Amino acid sequence: MSKLWTDRLRALILIALGAFVAYKYLTGEYHRYISDEFAWLLPLASVLLIVQALSYNLIGRADEHDHHDHDHDHAHEAGWRLALPLMLIAFPFVIGVIVPSRSLGAGAVETRGLTLSRDSAILTAGNSRDAEIASTTADSNAAAGSLEERLAARLSGEAEPLELSDPLTSTAIDVRAALRRDVLDWSRAFANTNDLSQFYGQTANVLGFVYREAWMDWDEEFYVTRFVVTCCVADAIPLGLVVRAPDAAAYTVDTWVQVRGPFAEGMVDGETLPVIIAEEITLAEEPLQPYIPSGLNY
Repeated sequence: MSKLWTDRLRALILIALGAFVAYKYLTGEYHRYISDEFAWLLPLASVLLIVQALSYNLIGRADEHDHHDHDHDHAHEAGWRLALPLMLIAFPFVIGVIVPSRSLGAGAVETRGLTLSRDSAILTAGNSRDAEIASTTADSNAAAGSLEERLAARLSGEAEPLELSDPLTSTAIDVRAALRRDVLDWSRAFANTNDLSQFYGQTANVLGFVYREAWMDWDEEFYVTRFVVTCCVADAIPLGLVVRAPDAAAYTVDTWVQVRGPFAEGMVDGETLPVIIAEEITLAEEPLQPYIPSGLNY
């Protein structure tokens, strides 16, 4: 193969690879590989690949074919040296096209193991939401109960509407904030306090996939699980919250579910931790961003 055609093939492969990277970025499929913090590298890489492709000599000289014929033995000898870079360039593109993109699931959890230790850096190095979660106390739980009673009375027409100056309004905000917390938020909150009882009665509303371990009662328990990513799937760490429900067996491993219910004291693989007593479990689609960003500096 002449150098001209080798350059043309290289350019074609680089353009295809650049288009492939751009496709992953535009469709959001990159979330299955890297965190948003590094997503800006993808359009940059796509542009650089295409620019590199256009830098090759794609037209050539009119006498190049004749020169190749006169020096056939030498070209044949150099063929492997020209083909090897082509194969190396094409390899990631071929793998990306042939192998379907899938997010990490229960199989990866079995390999890596769930992170439950309070000494884990991913749990002890929290973000700005951790202080809010850990500051929730039993008194605010009691206030939330009073608020729920007053809201029920309001709906029945037996009470005046809550004013913005009402001291219970802040508790209402806390309740809404709790419903926005994900598996990482709750896990960090548990790891950063010595008083787990403050979470009993608080309502969780979390999304994740089903995972089970041997010690669990599979008929009534499963983990609602998410992977936490700092850079990419290579550093992904699985976290999970135990869910208890009478129909837990109906949800198969790797099924995505939305779980809502209050926390109660429970045993998690020999350790006392809050578990979710499910009041509602609904099937869910895998989110476009299946991993939770850790918020840590890489």
